[in-house]
Amino acid sequence: MFSGPSRRPRSAAWALSLRATAAFAAVTTIAFVAMYFIAARSIREHNDAWLRGESEVLRQVSLAAPPGALHATVLQAIAGSAAREVTGASPTPAERVDMTFFLHADATGRDLVWLGPRPSEPFRSALRAAQLPPGKPRTVVIPGRPLPFRVVRHTVNGTDLYLGLSDVHALRLMDTLLGRLALIWVGAVGVAWFIAFTSARRLLARVESITTAAARIRSEDLSTRVPEGAQADEIGYLARTLNGMLNRVAGSVNQLRSLTDTVAHELKSPLTSIRGRLEIALTDRDPDRWRDAASQAIEDLDRLATFVTTTLDVAEAEGGGLRLRRAPVDFSALVHDLLALYEPALAERRQELRQAIDAGVVLPVDASLMQRAIANLLDNHLQHVRPGTRVAVTMTAVNDHVTLRVDDDGAGFPVGLEQRLFERFVKGSASSGHGLGLAFTRAIVVAHGGTVSAHNRPGGGASVTLTLEREPGRGRTTGKPA
Repeated sequence: MFSGPSRRPRSAAWALSLRATAAFAAVTTIAFVAMYFIAARSIREHNDAWLRGESEVLRQVSLAAPPGALHATVLQAIAGSAAREVTGASPTPAERVDMTFFLHADATGRDLVWLGPRPSEPFRSALRAAQLPPGKPRTVVIPGRPLPFRVVRHTVNGTDLYLGLSDVHALRLMDTLLGRLALIWVGAVGVAWFIAFTSARRLLARVESITTAAARIRSEDLSTRVPEGAQADEIGYLARTLNGMLNRVAGSVNQLRSLTDTVAHELKSPLTSIRGRLEIALTDRDPDRWRDAASQAIEDLDRLATFVTTTLDVAEAEGGGLRLRRAPVDFSALVHDLLALYEPALAERRQELRQAIDAGVVLPVDASLMQRAIANLLDNHLQHVRPGTRVAVTMTAVNDHVTLRVDDDGAGFPVGLEQRLFERFVKGSASSGHGLGLAFTRAIVVAHGGTVSAHNRPGGGASVTLTLEREPGRGRTTGKPA
């Protein structure tokens, strides 16, 4: 009996959503960090482009302006105009002055023009110590200043022109960008967690419904099925697979119950008969009648043993658990020997045996089981076909298939049983057997990868056809009926 699962906390949805969210957060963090550095690089490149452009303008003005006091005035005016036009700079003049500086110094280091924060001495000392290459922006740390400057130097007629721009503008932009990215990251991670948790809950709700339905299944009632749903996904496939398994289990259980009931019914009468014979033998003082009773009891026991063995073999074969000991067998010789063995018995019943067997046919089969399967067909003719009939056995090998057909011109199979000939315990009203012969034959042939068919011939009589493959599925050791 199946037992339901113990109740446990619903932590799977949390675990799945947290893992998915953690993965999403890690990926978005890497993406945002990359965006942050790309933006920082773009701002730096923008500032450097401004510095190169404005410093080049100042260099050209310095070359073109007349010497003297007018030269300094012109340079100071151009530098002041450039400082006022710094993109994104603070609108207050004081902060704008603190963001930029311009220094025009002669060869001795004396200031010709200074435009920038006061005092200027820390700037002059830092610029002389930096030894900047001409025309290329470089970072210079000014003592007493919290942020470094990007500086471009040009040399004109033995004098140096320095134009600097503070990184405060870039830092402000990056701080703004960082704050917005953080808000976007928090919102995206929150939305991702909500979506992941909702999806996980909906997904696991389907799994829980399958688990609940499976927990209600009991061995005495296998009619319950798990809900499959309309989704064509892995969980739907799991539900369909589980229902298919339950169908097979229910079929096997029903088959087992039917088999048990039938076997119990079939054993009851023979066992009662054997018991009666043995009781008579115990009370009879005549040794001859005592031996006859014992002999008949032994024969009945042999028949019962055969019945039980055949029943178990059929059940095992139909369940896919019959172990075959395959080996290359001269199938032509096997059939010929069986016919030679049955020919006297058929002749005794005035049944004419005709045979047409292709020679040299070799098949990988379990010789013992295959002999029993074919012998069942011949036993049927001995027991159920009237005397004076003809029995024709034909075996042909065409390409990869070998066909064995057994025909007779008797009365044929009973009407109404044509569709159930290979079911266990199915037999005609006049039959004294157990109805296992054809079922056993079919189980053995199917276990070998072959097929069996039977029908009444149009001109009268019955026909049974066995078809086997020369090379069935390689590596196969068990047979399972189709």
